[in-house]
Amino acid sequence: MVFPGSMMKDDGPKAENGFTPLHWTVSVNVALWVAQSTMYNPCHMPSPNPGRTLNNIQFGPPPPPLSFTHPYTMPTNSTIENINTPKNAQLTSILSHAVKAYGPGLIFCSGCTPHDSALTIVEGGIKEHTEQVIHNLTNVLESAGSSWEKVVKVNVYLTDMNEFGAMNEVYERMLPSPKPARTCVQVVKLPGGADVEMECIAAI
Repeated sequence: MVFPGSMMKDDGPKAENGFTPLHWTVSVNVALWVAQSTMYNPCHMPSPNPGRTLNNIQFGPPPPPLSFTHPYTMPTNSTIENINTPKNAQLTSILSHAVKAYGPGLIFCSGCTPHDSALTIVEGGIKEHTEQVIHNLTNVLESAGSSWEKVVKVNVYLTDMNEFGAMNEVYERMLPSPKPARTCVQVVKLPGGADVEMECIAAI
């Protein structure tokens, strides 16, 4: 077998070890040629030059395409687990201390205010407004393929914390039990002159 450049002659000056610059050039070329050839051979991958042999080994055909089967099947429904520790005060009528969601994903619902579809705040006080907010969130959950039974967290924003009790009265009546985890805070102002806003996270 003849390597590229192996028949070249060099009468130039030699180093102490007897090698000339041409020797080094040929040696590097041979090493690269062998590496390029063998790197395609172990798995019978196609050679850059089909039909060429190395040590009497013929480069084989390319391997068949690999196929993989994932053993995991994605669940279609979520499982909700409400958690209430006996070490803390029990407020199960309005919230759970925590909620675990097992399943394919979560839905993050934007905050809803007591505005109707015409962007007008419904008449009445905090109770009527809370009803409208929950009604609006119900529409969003249904459109997203979920429901209040799959809600894991609710955030409530009030412009007056003195309305906390009245809001809770409607909230406790309209939401199914067990209740999701919840936070309620007072804010300075809400969009559109609203006095209450709610957002939630639900499982699919």
